[in-house]
Amino acid sequence: MPAISVLDKATSHVIANLPIDDAHAVHAAANLARSAQPAWAALAVKERVRLLKLARKEMLKDKDKIQRALAQETGKVPFDVIGEMFSVCQDIGHYSRRAAKWLRPRKVGTFPLIGKKGLIYYQPYGLVGVIAPWNAPLTLAIGDALPALYAGNAVLVKPSEITPLAVKYTIDAFNRVLPPGVLQCLIGEGPTGAALVDQVEALEDLALEAWAGWGASSDDLEAEIAAAARAFDDLEWAIAGLDRDVRDEVTLWFFGTGQDTYWMEG
Repeated sequence: MPAISVLDKATSHVIANLPIDDAHAVHAAANLARSAQPAWAALAVKERVRLLKLARKEMLKDKDKIQRALAQETGKVPFDVIGEMFSVCQDIGHYSRRAAKWLRPRKVGTFPLIGKKGLIYYQPYGLVGVIAPWNAPLTLAIGDALPALYAGNAVLVKPSEITPLAVKYTIDAFNRVLPPGVLQCLIGEGPTGAALVDQVEALEDLALEAWAGWGASSDDLEAEIAAAARAFDDLEWAIAGLDRDVRDEVTLWFFGTGQDTYWMEG
């Protein structure tokens, strides 16, 4: 069976081989999700909130495993890794406090129909797909799946083929308490994502990441990296003499091992 090799970015050693979900596997996952979604949507919002808060507890039971995988597959330092897990926990708290209010029917005016009442009822799409990039795997995969789950949708998540482990482990932890089929993780490259797009009613987040060296040859990239290293050497001595605000901005340029984007406006 074809598989994806996940690399430790610090050593280039293979840390996991994950079977690829082909179009047939994606179709089967979508069928399972569609069969599970009506019962999930029929639950009271309070019950979905309860289950997702329990899912958070299950994730935290596996925090060491998830954080280790995230550090290895992204090359991030511990501070960044902990920040991603914190953001997922924070999102669950945020949505749990507000979901009932946001999802209740909302009164609207009916003018010019005098004497009538207008209500907007929120209905789930059904099956939502999330295709997430590599630079913040938990934040951008689980963080985007959560609002769809709170709203009563089933969700299929395809993490980046470069960084699938932490997302898979998190979804495995969630599924110890969520109903089977409501949240699933699909492993694969472009064909898996294309099959996912064909199956879902809504694609919540198709995040396309690009950077200046994308598509360049390896020689070009090595030259760019060497030039960046020289520029950093020239810059490093100057940072200490800058105002604090400027110093903080410069620091952010190098935050996230180059996997975040920041800019300054003058």
